[in-house]
Amino acid sequence: LHPVFNVTLLEKYHDPSEFHTHADPEPFAIDDQPPRIHSITESRKIGHRFEYFVCWQGLPIEESSWTPLSDVPTTANDIIDKFHRQHPKSP
Repeated sequence: LHPVFNVTLLEKYHDPSEFHTHADPEPFAIDDQPPRIHSITESRKIGHRFEYFVCWQGLPIEESSWTPLSDVPTTANDIIDKFHRQHPKSP
């Protein structure tokens, strides 16, 4: 069995942008600095992965989130050390 297509079924290509003009996208600001960690209140281990409950600087407490250790920047190592000194039984 060969992949065969009848040539009479082919049609000429028409660029869809000619028929549907699109508006230019609106520019938006990109913040160069990611949010900084204000504090860590809890930790947990899920499988082989550690997560910290992070309170973000400049954001309301409702925006706190569980963040995997791999996503915590190395600049927050002091905050992690402080958390583990205060909570020695936490994972």
